[in-house]
Amino acid sequence: MLISIAIPAFNEAKYLPETISAARCASRVFDAAGWGSEIVVCDNNSTDDTAGVAKAAGVRVVFEPFNQIAASRNAAGRAANGEWLVFVDADTRVSPELFREMMREIVSGDCIGGGTPVKFCLLYTSDAADEGLGVDLGGRRI
Repeated sequence: MLISIAIPAFNEAKYLPETISAARCASRVFDAAGWGSEIVVCDNNSTDDTAGVAKAAGVRVVFEPFNQIAASRNAAGRAANGEWLVFVDADTRVSPELFREMMREIVSGDCIGGGTPVKFCLLYTSDAADEGLGVDLGGRRI
């Protein structure tokens, strides 16, 4: 089984390294089960170094000139080789638990697609935290 992690990205050079790193880490659950995985980033005509960052991370990069999230997702999906596609936004950190649950659903045979709830964390600047608007968690202010 090959799982393709498709990441549409427009001007996401800042967030992409953590997203790719999290996807690689979470993908270890596929490896443990004998499944393969790949990461495909679609650069959606970015004006920053999104494509360069993705290439430096060693993932496959495709280009979509039409600035639209659906077009970018579709381009990444077309370039993917997997039997299952997992679409992950470029500012999202997936977890091994998420991928493990996805695997359970796939092998159950009762699933043809899915989605997941999103947990948002608000990160404040140090100024906001100093004003009592955030909580210091070991150097990270949220």
